[in-house]
Amino acid sequence: MKLNVNERLIIVGVVPEKGNFKTMTIVENVKKALHLTEEEVKEYELVQVGENLTWNKKGSEKKEVEISEFGEELIMEAFEALDKKAELTVHHFPVFKYLKEEKEKAEKLKEEKPKTKK
Repeated sequence: MKLNVNERLIIVGVVPEKGNFKTMTIVENVKKALHLTEEEVKEYELVQVGENLTWNKKGSEKKEVEISEFGEELIMEAFEALDKKAELTVHHFPVFKYLKEEKEKAEKLKEEKPKTKK
């Protein structure tokens, strides 16, 4: 999954804070995958200004982030729950829209993939 700094931070804020053991294990793995490394903090020149975090143009570029299929499902479920409760914000919406579009593209590619004989 390709994400920029802003998308990564928004997703971290959307995943569940509570759940059963399985859910919280997936949440932990998602947060680890989205966590900004020390190298990224330096590269993106991250700066905390009050409650806001700022970064340079490199931080706005999408970077491949390895998230498991379970993690991707959990993220989508979290956004869908906000959507169902009409609690999506202007910050959530573009990330949710992007993830939905990427999921649809992936599903379409799966359908188009020729079936191999065994």
